[in-house]
Parts: sequence; C-alpha cells; structure tokens
Amino acid sequence: YTVLLASNGQAGLARAQEAVPDLILTDVMMPVMDGHALCRQLRSEPRTAKIPVIGMSAAYKPQADDAFDALIAKPFNIPPLLALIRTWLGGGL
Repeated sequence: YTVLLASNGQAGLARAQEAVPDLILTDVMMPVMDGHALCRQLRSEPRTAKIPVIGMSAAYKPQADDAFDALIAKPFNIPPLLALIRTWLGGGL
C-alpha cells in the first residue's frame, strides 16, 4: 500500500482533498480537527464523500458511532487491521 501521513485532522483533510485516497485510517481523537469533524467534511464534498473511513479509538463504542465506515479499538494488532483494510479495499496485499 502507498500511505500518506498527516499530523492532525485538518492536515488529513487537505491530504485527502489533494490525493483522494482509496481509504482513510484516522484516529477519532486528534488535535485541530477530530475524526468526527474530518468525516463530516469528507462526506460533504463530492470528491471525498465515498472514501471509506476507518476510525481508531481507545474509547471503542461502535454502537454509539456511525460517523465512520468501521471502527477498530486501540491498541490493535496488525493482522485484524490488515483484514479490515482488505475488506474495504476489496483485495489482498
């Protein structure tokens, strides 16, 4: 996979608007713009509205959070994360 990094939600939004990635993996709680605000912004723009967003959270409560396409609890192991990524990208490594 090609990975783009951003240090906060606002920077992540700018990267997504530039690159229009196939998938976004984001923390739920970030400085400047949190994961929920990032998702709202992404969903409001036609170019980024359909990008799957996987949220990562230490306060994992999937039943209370529908902002993300999927949530994964932190800390997490790499194999389940890769399986989730493959599910959303529809392929393998």
